Amino acid sequence: MQTTSQAQADRRATDRDAPTIPTTVQLTLQESGGNRTIIAKILSISYSGMGVNCNQPLCPGTKLTYTHPTRDNKEIAARIAWCRVNEDGQGFEHGISNESFEPGSKVDHYTVLQVHVTAEPATIDEAYQRLGRRYHPENPETANAHLYERVLEAYAVLSDPVKRTAYENERKTNKGGDVVKGERNKANIVVKRNEMLQLLYWRRVESPYKPVITIHEFETILKIPKEQMEFNLWFLRDNGLIVRADNACFSISAQGVAAAEEIKDDGLPTRQEMEEVA
Repeated sequence: MQTTSQAQADRRATDRDAPTIPTTVQLTLQESGGNRTIIAKILSISYSGMGVNCNQPLCPGTKLTYTHPTRDNKEIAARIAWCRVNEDGQGFEHGISNESFEPGSKVDHYTVLQVHVTAEPATIDEAYQRLGRRYHPENPETANAHLYERVLEAYAVLSDPVKRTAYENERKTNKGGDVVKGERNKANIVVKRNEMLQLLYWRRVESPYKPVITIHEFETILKIPKEQMEFNLWFLRDNGLIVRADNACFSISAQGVAAAEEIKDDGLPTRQEMEEVA
């Protein structure tokens, strides 16, 4: 399990390895008369888009492509989100929104909040406050309703210990390939059991005065058949890894904490665990 000091070291290493951001960017505008290329000055840049300055106004809604300097020079499809005259009256400032952040597209929550996957709760709170102010619909300069909704959605997940753990398990599964599903799939049952134990582990760590999870929470977050959930709860409780309270809530035991810390990062079952359900 990664310690706080290790997470901080990872973040420092990430900062050191970050590429130098250029001062200008080439924009290829997709206009009715054909494509047109211009050079704009970069004011700010993130995974959701850029702020740029150029000597001519660009129509909001215009589609374009550009090379993102902090994403391995990947070509990004985007659009002009807004345009305004500079305060000194010289040139125009524009907001560019990447298409991957448009409605209907699925975006990583860590990318939306512009934080590392090891970010601590305080860092996530600070990112939410900063981006929420920037994209709030009532902000006359940089309002963006779509991005604001993305920020709210990302914060709702990453600020909740249980939802964040479930989301990270989903990210790992999607990255490594989906586990074969099916009501009689033993590997999937063990994966879900590990996820249940991890949810209880992080609830104990981050909510020590109320370290419980209800059956309803398990059903909502993990989306598994009730029969499989009851089976896993029986297994965990019979092995002394969890404790059930009178109000149908569950918490992790000291033995369960030790077991959770032995679970591999990818969440897949070990050979021993597969033998136990064979």
